[in-house]
Amino acid sequence: MSQQPANMTEDDPQLRRNRLYLDHPDPSPDQAHPADYLIHPPGRLASNATWRRFRDETVIPFMAGKPDDQNLPRYAARVEEILAWRAGVPTELRFWKPDPTAK
Repeated sequence: MSQQPANMTEDDPQLRRNRLYLDHPDPSPDQAHPADYLIHPPGRLASNATWRRFRDETVIPFMAGKPDDQNLPRYAARVEEILAWRAGVPTELRFWKPDPTAK
């Protein structure tokens, strides 16, 4: 049995957000081989815009410069996986930062 504060119930939105945070896909994919470079992906709390910018400004250009690298497509796939996972989370349960242009 898990311990939770007495004021939290299974329907508590904060408890549900906490569980979603734990279920969020890991920002770093499994590596196909040891990399000779460092890529630092955004974290679980980063906005969707930050994830898209990471893909567009870091991963895709890096893939163009290292077309034989097997790790880089894994980063691109992980970004898409994260964005797709987040699209399924109801707005009221989203725990990550909103996009700068979102109101």
